[in-house]
Amino acid sequence: MSNPNPTLGPPTTLGTLAITGATGTIGRDVLTSLIAGGHGQRVRAVVRDPVGITADVQTVHADFSDPDTLATAFDGAEAVLLLCGHHPDQLTYERAALAAATAAGVQRVVYISAAAADRDPAPALALGHQRLERELLASTQLAGTVLRPTAVFSSLLTGIGGLIRPDGQVPLAFGAARVTLVDARDVGDAAAVVLADARHAGCVYTLTGPQSLSGDEIVAALADALEVPLQHIDHTPAALQDLLLRAGAPTEMVGHLFDLFSYFGSGEMDTVTTDVATLTGHQPRSLDSWLRSSQGEALIARMAAQSNRLAADTS
Repeated sequence: MSNPNPTLGPPTTLGTLAITGATGTIGRDVLTSLIAGGHGQRVRAVVRDPVGITADVQTVHADFSDPDTLATAFDGAEAVLLLCGHHPDQLTYERAALAAATAAGVQRVVYISAAAADRDPAPALALGHQRLERELLASTQLAGTVLRPTAVFSSLLTGIGGLIRPDGQVPLAFGAARVTLVDARDVGDAAAVVLADARHAGCVYTLTGPQSLSGDEIVAALADALEVPLQHIDHTPAALQDLLLRAGAPTEMVGHLFDLFSYFGSGEMDTVTTDVATLTGHQPRSLDSWLRSSQGEALIARMAAQSNRLAADTS
C-alpha cells in the first residue's frame, strides 16, 4: 500500500463521481457503497444499459467502443472510476477512456486493475493492466489511484460452478498452490473511499480477502454450501483447457481460465494484505461470509439447479 499524499489537501466533498462499469460485478458494489456513504447525489453511473441502476443516482449512456460517448459522459466530472470488463480490446478501451477523461477536464481517475499487475514481467492476464497503470500514474494531466483486487469470489466461483461434473468431480488447475480471493463488496467499499478523497491520488492498493485458500478448501466450502459431496480433481492448465474445448466451452472463456489458473499455479497469488481494512475500517469478508450473502446464496441456488439438471440428464 502507498500512503495517502497529505500535500493534496483535505478530502474532496463536492465534485461529480463518474462510475464506469456500474452494472458489473464490482461496479454495482461501488454504487451501493457510495450511496451508503452519503455520496449518491454526486454519482453519475456511466453505462451502456441503465437496467438495474438505482434511481438514487444520475445515469448517462456511454460505450467503451465509442470514445465520443465517454467524453460526453465524463463532462463536468471531478473523478472517474475506470472499470472495464475483460475483453480482447480492453487496453484500447481503457486508453480511450483516459483520453476522454483528459479531454473532459477530469482531475482524478481511480483505476480497477489486477493484483498480478505488480509482477515484472506481468503474466498474460495482467499485462494490459500493467501498461495502463503505468500510463495513468505517469500522466501529468490526471491524478491516478490504482486498486489491484485479486480475483473476486463471485466471478471465480461462477466459473468453478460451471466445471462441476454430474459425479461431483470439480476439475481445477492450480495444483497445491494457495490463492487469495476478495469479496466484490470490499472492492466496492475501498473504491468508494478513494473516489471521495483526493488525498489517495498517486497511491496503489492491493485488495485481498483475509486468507489464502487451496483448491481443496474452495471446493470443500462449495460442497458445504451445496450440501452435496464434491471432489477436487487437479489437472494441468493445458489438460483442463483441452477438456473444456472438447466439451464445447467458448474459446475466449477457456483462454481466460487457462491464463488465470496458470498464474494461480505459480504460487504468486497467495499474498494477504491489510489494504481493505486500512481503507474501509472493516476487515475483509471471508469466503464463508460471501457464500452466506444474498449473492452467494443465489449462486448456490443456480449451481444446485444445474446439478439437478445434469443428474436428470445422466439418469
